[in-house]
Amino acid sequence: MTFLHLRRLGLLTIATLLLLAGKLTAQTPEWTSIATDPERDGMYSGVLDGKELWYWYDQDLDNIVFKVDVYGTIDPNTIGINIVMNIPGDPTVASWWGANSSFRFNRLVTLWITGTPPSDYSGTVGICNAAGAQAMNYMNLARGNIGIAVQPGTSSYVFSFPREDLISDELLEAGPVNISAIAAVGTNQFWNDDIPDNGSGMMVLEKAEEEMFPDIQLSNSALNFDQTNVGDRTDRTFTISNTGEAILLVEDMAIEGDGVDQFSLIDSAPFEIEVGESRQVTVSFLPQGEGEFDAKILIVSNVPAPGNVQEITLSGTGAVEEIDPPAITLLAATMDFGSLMAGESRTQSFEVFNTGGSTLIVNNITIRGEGSEFFTLDSPAQFTVEPANSAQVSITFAPTIAIETLSEVVIESNAPEPDNSVVLSMTGVGLVETGVRPELIVENNFAVYPNPAHNDVNISCSLKTGGDVTLRIFDQRGRVLHTAPLGYRAPGEFNHRLNLDEANLTGAMLLLQLDIDHKPAATVTFMVH
Repeated sequence: MTFLHLRRLGLLTIATLLLLAGKLTAQTPEWTSIATDPERDGMYSGVLDGKELWYWYDQDLDNIVFKVDVYGTIDPNTIGINIVMNIPGDPTVASWWGANSSFRFNRLVTLWITGTPPSDYSGTVGICNAAGAQAMNYMNLARGNIGIAVQPGTSSYVFSFPREDLISDELLEAGPVNISAIAAVGTNQFWNDDIPDNGSGMMVLEKAEEEMFPDIQLSNSALNFDQTNVGDRTDRTFTISNTGEAILLVEDMAIEGDGVDQFSLIDSAPFEIEVGESRQVTVSFLPQGEGEFDAKILIVSNVPAPGNVQEITLSGTGAVEEIDPPAITLLAATMDFGSLMAGESRTQSFEVFNTGGSTLIVNNITIRGEGSEFFTLDSPAQFTVEPANSAQVSITFAPTIAIETLSEVVIESNAPEPDNSVVLSMTGVGLVETGVRPELIVENNFAVYPNPAHNDVNISCSLKTGGDVTLRIFDQRGRVLHTAPLGYRAPGEFNHRLNLDEANLTGAMLLLQLDIDHKPAATVTFMVH
């Protein structure tokens, strides 16, 4: 029942297999205990005494890893370990020849080697089936493809080999594989102890679920905004597509570089993109000054590194556009409102045209000149007119006295000086009605005495009808100098005394008008000296 099958291994091969004090994987093993064995139950004392058998399926590397613990410390110069297994699907089995003789196996992993670390080793390292074991060909399935980690001064051997050397892809694809297993320890010359001595442990190998990852694809690696006028905005778009197998999470998008202040992202992260879907992102270029500007967009996602950070370069030129200034134009130079009786009004309009190349801003309209108080601006004094357009301005003339006006409208704008303002002349005549209405004529003469008057004047008349009486005094131009509302007067005689000083009437030829119910009834001329 010995396992002597010495074969001198090449130095290069054994150096690859034996990793003294090394690691077989970058991952932290997740060990599962298969079986344990009591102390001092081996055939010989002073030889390896089995304690516990562990396994781990490293799905990342698709490797099977075993760890064999012994009582006491290991001897790195002599390694004698067998892993004995029964794998489903292979009916040809053999009986184990150690203490656990009831165990039936169809796979045997053998490590029976001796020598001086790290490279002067000889022995047998391989995997065989039951037929190979019976023929003492312990490497008929695989040879030398085993990594070994030996740490002097410890109590564990760790070794690893590719899963495909033990179990086919077809068997693993069919579902979880349950494998009965025991371990045997000793020297490179003979067997000494089983883990366990009766029964077996069970290890389960299951195909790792393939992890799905997103993948990112950008429609553009660079965006060129060409020439954009300072203060204007140019937009460009690019598309982010998820060409992977899991949801793409765009965690962050940021603009960096010297021209960072000239570019902006309309869209913001984070956001998700489903498998096979895309999302469009808009970038704006708003130059604040003249010159060439460069920047870049960094897009950070959950794609595995190094593809998790993508970059799009940005470039654009800020320019100053030569723009034609506005120009203000009136088609007419004058506007005549004609003659109106006092108390009447007339409204007329004119057009303000913008014959320039940019927006015309009218910032003030004023009316000035003789009689300007009888004109009213009916339109806003501030407005804008786009190129090749016009705006209407309306003005009302409403005289209250007899007057011939000579006024003008001044329109000020943002057009370049000296053509920033235009003037429109306005004329109009105000008339005062002094005739007597026949139906209101007084019975006797409407009299003023003394005439000429000096300090006081007496006014007398005989009313044909009663009514609300008002006396008004006009100068020769028709302007109202004094108004005296006398209230209701009954038909018949009435008198009124007027103090000329109090009325602030000085030497002149004046017209006295009698109004009944706000309608002229009689007039008389008198002199003040």
